[in-house]
Amino acid sequence: MTITQHGQYRGSLLTILRTYWLGLGCTALAIITGIETWGFVQVGIITGTLQVGLCTMCAVLTFALPLRPAVLAWPLLSTALILDVLRVTSPNGVFLTVMLIIVVLAYQSPTLGFLSASFPFVAALCVTVFEGGYPIWICSSVVQYACWYYSMAFVGQWARKRAELAALKQRERQRDTRERFQRQLHDTVANDLTYLVAMLEYRTATDQQYTGDTAIQEMGDIARNALRATRQIIDLLENDASQSDEENPVKHHDGHELAMFMNHNDRRLHELGFRGKSIFNTSDDIGMPDNVKILSGSLIREIYCNILKYAEPTAYYAVAVRVTYENITITASDVPRLSSNKTFNSSHSGLRRHTKAILQSGGTVDIRETATEWHLTANIPLSTEKLPTTVTG
Repeated sequence: MTITQHGQYRGSLLTILRTYWLGLGCTALAIITGIETWGFVQVGIITGTLQVGLCTMCAVLTFALPLRPAVLAWPLLSTALILDVLRVTSPNGVFLTVMLIIVVLAYQSPTLGFLSASFPFVAALCVTVFEGGYPIWICSSVVQYACWYYSMAFVGQWARKRAELAALKQRERQRDTRERFQRQLHDTVANDLTYLVAMLEYRTATDQQYTGDTAIQEMGDIARNALRATRQIIDLLENDASQSDEENPVKHHDGHELAMFMNHNDRRLHELGFRGKSIFNTSDDIGMPDNVKILSGSLIREIYCNILKYAEPTAYYAVAVRVTYENITITASDVPRLSSNKTFNSSHSGLRRHTKAILQSGGTVDIRETATEWHLTANIPLSTEKLPTTVTG
């Protein structure tokens, strides 16, 4: 058997145990109870018909317990208590079944776990006091029974909390995955399709050789349909997205990479006929943490894409970034497009995501829009204590 096959068999066995642990455990306890009952009858420990019937009923109810745990647990517990009160030497399987019942009921509810542990404890206490004996022996028996039964209630609650924590982590992983897909779709596919559509429309309007070209028109229609479908997927993913609390190691960068990125976007917009300028101001000795760089860079990318989608090309746009020792300030302004372009109509999910991330980091965002001007001012603190590692919705 190879190492891979051994790992597969081990994984399959663990999966079976995690899925069918209650059924396997109850089957084993039912078999133990049945065998012990038969043995006790053979040696004369159990002689009465009532005693044999109660022990047999415990075995049958234990075997059927996985079918309806919440319903069958109580008659099974009652049967075990009757055996205890009658001071019948019951099989060890009955005692182990009672412990399992307490765990199962405590997993469902703390109240049910406390009650299911209290009933056998009170019954054992009454029998111990009735039988008499030295006080020290009675006290030690009481402590022993309390540890047995109530510890099982705590085990059930611990298992429930652990299951809830595992489910919460699973939901967080799923949300993080959806957020990552949403972010990647928005920042790469959607934005690139936006530039593609704008480039095709610009070339068709300004270059005579592309005017009336059916192939160019078909490419434009395909790109618009792909952009609309991508935005629909982004909106679907955004409905289930939430903030991730995962932390990454902090690294520091200077601002030259952001400056180069701003110059690159300026050139792209100028090639499409836009008029505007970008300004970046910082000192060489100011280090920018990795989280700040990711958040600010993502916001700047969103600003340029929104200028392309919603700003008037013939008007003037301005983007300015200023980095100080306390924070990074990003300002942007443009003139809204006079003629509406249905291709780029969206729900502004990108700006909403960035606004939420900046506010959660302790920063501020101010967005003002009129018929003649759109203005954004964002302040992001350089402290990394509250900053998210990713821009999520």
